[in-house]
Amino acid sequence: MHITINQLSYTTSHALRALSVIVAVTIGLWLVSPKESLVQQAFGYFQKNISLGILLIPVVIILVTLRYYLLSRTILISIDTTNNRLVLASGRLIHDERVIDIAKINHTQRKQTPIQRYFNTKSLSIFTAGMTSTDLVIHDINISDIDSLGLVEASDE
Repeated sequence: MHITINQLSYTTSHALRALSVIVAVTIGLWLVSPKESLVQQAFGYFQKNISLGILLIPVVIILVTLRYYLLSRTILISIDTTNNRLVLASGRLIHDERVIDIAKINHTQRKQTPIQRYFNTKSLSIFTAGMTSTDLVIHDINISDIDSLGLVEASDE
């Protein structure tokens, strides 16, 4: 059985998070940097050439969103019933594969942000025996797909 994540939810939530970090760092640099620094000169340049600054904002938004959209297309979740294991594969250039034996899963936890609630998705955290932290977190998976994995009981809500 193969399951993919909800691309729109993944892209929206991660792009908004990245853009908020970019805005916070930019404002922080502007507030903290001395008057004659290179950072203040760059801000002054954008204030003088406001049209360039206005054009740069949508370009940054599009590039950040495109990055997360392309990344979201590479995540695949599968359950190997013959070997009784859960496989999470991701990446195009750098391939990452996480394998967890289903028998070693201790418990699971669901988490839902407001953006995920809008897209009817959740994040699924999987804990295995002997570990103190989360072994695997699958972000922005459809709620119906979480149920079809067969890993989560109703009491995990």
